[in-house]
Amino acid sequence: MRVIYANWSSMANKRGLGFLEFVLRMLWTDQWQIKRMWHPISTYTSYPLYLVDEEKPNHFLTSRIRISIDESVDLAELIELSPILRKLVPANIVVKVHAKALDTELGDTELGAAVIAKNYLIFDESNGITNNLPVNQNTIQDFDFAVIRYIWDGNGGIDLDTRTRIINPSRNIDVGWSRAVSDGAYLFWNGDNTGSGVECVLLNLKQLKQDFSNQNNFEISLRAYWYSQKNTGNFSIQFESYKGGTMQPNNYDFVNVGGNSVQSMTLNANVQHQQNSNNDGVEVGRLTYHSSTLEGSLALI
Repeated sequence: MRVIYANWSSMANKRGLGFLEFVLRMLWTDQWQIKRMWHPISTYTSYPLYLVDEEKPNHFLTSRIRISIDESVDLAELIELSPILRKLVPANIVVKVHAKALDTELGDTELGAAVIAKNYLIFDESNGITNNLPVNQNTIQDFDFAVIRYIWDGNGGIDLDTRTRIINPSRNIDVGWSRAVSDGAYLFWNGDNTGSGVECVLLNLKQLKQDFSNQNNFEISLRAYWYSQKNTGNFSIQFESYKGGTMQPNNYDFVNVGGNSVQSMTLNANVQHQQNSNNDGVEVGRLTYHSSTLEGSLALI
């Protein structure tokens, strides 16, 4: 081991992740995964605020990594070995390990675990990245219905086309212009705004949970692009949720009748993609909901 480490260390700026992978394989065979982190080119001046763990169009590869350790690995062992893992990366990769167990604090250790699905996540959170959560991620409270609004003015552009779909469970039916008007009893799109203003999608989470009662995690992907003209590309994603009552269409909007408002939030977004055709657009946000905890999140991509 010392010989292998010495050889790796002597490679200076030519070091890769090979030694880290070697140690992880010795410790936990195939119970781990390393992912490179990517960042949007359009927001490069805000690096590293908008990191994602998969390659996307118009994103650049960063020097940051995420290590996922399977839940079958003993947590005490993970805590003990985490300081060593942070040292087994090339000099240009700085890994600060922070972890937080779901509903459980691990005390004054440098590792906490963020439990997502069935993995503990070891995440580089240096330079302002905290709590393993993306910037502009907001907690969602339990709700029956939600209105997702894409809002823009002429400064951002003209004719923002939207695509909203349920990706978990894997229905993958877009609602939006030149796509479906609805996805079953779960998603409803209320028309194409070809100027400036708002386009709205209604999410019936109550019905979705009833029909997919064995599902714990629900995910809705929000995508958009400029059809007629892109200026700054700025727009907003507004989320409003309700308990009870019924939802009624109102021009390009939806209103709740007889229920109670749960919460409202607005995230400032930007999309640079512009094309005068029917296309998929780019993902700008992700809504998640967990039946086990009765909460979720809304995050920009």
